[in-house]
Amino acid sequence: MQIEELPKRIKDKDQKAMSFLYDQYAPVLYGIIFRVLKSESESEEILQLTFLNAWDTIDAYNQKQCSLFTWISSIARKLSYARCENTAETDHALLPADLASVSYVKINVRPVLECVYFRGYTIRQASILLHLPVHIVRENLKSAFQDIRVQLKSDKKNFTPL
Repeated sequence: MQIEELPKRIKDKDQKAMSFLYDQYAPVLYGIIFRVLKSESESEEILQLTFLNAWDTIDAYNQKQCSLFTWISSIARKLSYARCENTAETDHALLPADLASVSYVKINVRPVLECVYFRGYTIRQASILLHLPVHIVRENLKSAFQDIRVQLKSDKKNFTPL
């Protein structure tokens, strides 16, 4: 089966074509989703929703605009970010109690550093989780890295080899 013929076959509700599409793209899409959500169970759920959405909305797909993979991966990303936004409102245990490893970083920028650097969230996700505008998250992250840079230079000057 060829990738190029999948959209037409899926529009005709060919389950074998959908199964082939799943086999081809599920592992890569799962990786995309997991990078956003950081949860196996939620990633698996969003992966299933991605393929159900693709099955239901295949008529909206236009081969002239983008590849099938681009189209279905955009569905996966949109669903992942939507889930992230929904869970951000209920995530009260985001930050650990101890940030001693970066104690020299200004206290007001530590939450941003924690989200983006230590937990791997994107700037947009950190913005949602911390209820801050994206430009403030960027500024705080820049400030945190400046503090780290100053500390590293200081540590290098005070370093004595054995």
